[in-house]
Amino acid sequence: MNGLTIAGGLELALACDFIVASSTARIADGHATYGLFPGAGGAVRLPRRIGTARAKLLLFTGQSRTAVEMEQWGLVDVVADPDALEADVQAICAEIAQRSPVGVRRMKQVVNDQESLPVDRGLRMELDACQIHLGTEDVAEGLAAFNDHRAPKFPGR
Repeated sequence: MNGLTIAGGLELALACDFIVASSTARIADGHATYGLFPGAGGAVRLPRRIGTARAKLLLFTGQSRTAVEMEQWGLVDVVADPDALEADVQAICAEIAQRSPVGVRRMKQVVNDQESLPVDRGLRMELDACQIHLGTEDVAEGLAAFNDHRAPKFPGR
């Protein structure tokens, strides 16, 4: 996020795995300001990220908040200096790109799927995914790299 992130822009951000924002960014829902209704996840994803009461405050008033405030509320995950925003985002992307694509994909799937489950079923799902994952070439490469004191080169299988 950089500059203003309002209404549909906020809903787009809420669909992301995590949010990086410039310290100068301003964030708002804004639908109520013009008699509109969120239709791309604002009324569903926002309360899940920041809690019901805070989501209602933003949804009902259209007030904007700073990225620093939204980090404190749990909406923004990383606040960056405006001059370093692009570099910080690229660094996070580069770090993720060095990880096992199979592992990251599987983690994302379990994190997303467990959200609506009771904890015991979520833990079962995690354990099942872990057992399946142990048979991948990426795990073998990761363990070999650890043993050899080198960075892994994941084949993505």
